[in-house]
Formats: sequence, structure tokens, C-alpha cells
Amino acid sequence: MRELSVVEISQVDGGTAAGDIVMGAAGAWASTVTGAAIGSVVPGVGTVVGAAAGFTLGVAIAVGYSLATN
Repeated sequence: MRELSVVEISQVDGGTAAGDIVMGAAGAWASTVTGAAIGSVVPGVGTVVGAAAGFTLGVAIAVGYSLATN
């Protein structure tokens, strides 16, 4: 038994750039909703600021993941 190489794994993992984009969008949306919920504790602009921070975090995670895996 031997370890698989990166090339061998990438040939069968089924992951595509389209999948990375969809996963990134889902992560950004989840972060946005979570940020909005946490931000709603602060009256006024808290929800908007929380959603913006959550979206930024979600996009950063998606970009980092995409760069690390491609």
C-alpha cells in the first residue's frame, strides 16, 4: 500500500472551480446571516455592520480555501 499523490487525488475528488464558487457563496451567506444576528444586539447599525463583517469573513475564507486547494 502506498500514499496517493496530489495528482491522483485531484483526478478522482470531483472538486471543480464551480464547486469552490458555490461553496464559497454558501459560506459567505452563512457568515452574513450569523454576523447580522450577532450585530442585531447593537441597536441601529449593528445588523448592517455585523452582516458586512460576516460577508467579508465569508469571502476571505472562500478565497483562502480556493487559493490553498488550486
